[in-house]
Amino acid sequence: MYVWAVSFVLVCSMHMHSGGSVILIIPPHLTTKWFYIVIVKRPADLPAGSDIHLFREGIKPAWEDPNNCKGGHWTIRLKKGLTSYYWEALLFAIIGEKFDVGNEICGLSCSIRHGEDVLTLWNRSADRCEVCDKINEVGRQAYLKSHITTH
Repeated sequence: MYVWAVSFVLVCSMHMHSGGSVILIIPPHLTTKWFYIVIVKRPADLPAGSDIHLFREGIKPAWEDPNNCKGGHWTIRLKKGLTSYYWEALLFAIIGEKFDVGNEICGLSCSIRHGEDVLTLWNRSADRCEVCDKINEVGRQAYLKSHITTH
């Protein structure tokens, strides 16, 4: 069981407001769907300019964080309308430990922009090929599953 922190920046009336962060301990007996419904908003419900991050407790969504400085990331640019589905697929894969790479997954970010949205999956070690291959494989499966179930 890992402890996760959800942080967000919301844009309201052309002003940026930091929503702070919430520390979440996800008990094994509760489903990830419960966690998602109760805590996290869908990216499609957020205004352009907003960011939402799900990171392990103690890790910040920045390259300067010691847990990220030697890591890698996957950046996915998505058309409007697709982001919530892929965000949910990756969110459930991370919390459900479907990547099966131990503590290598540092977090997931979603940036809501006017023309497109950007998802970024962060991992701890960019030089571990077997870990990167596994993350890539599970990420692709989540992407395909989100398209099959929504279209």
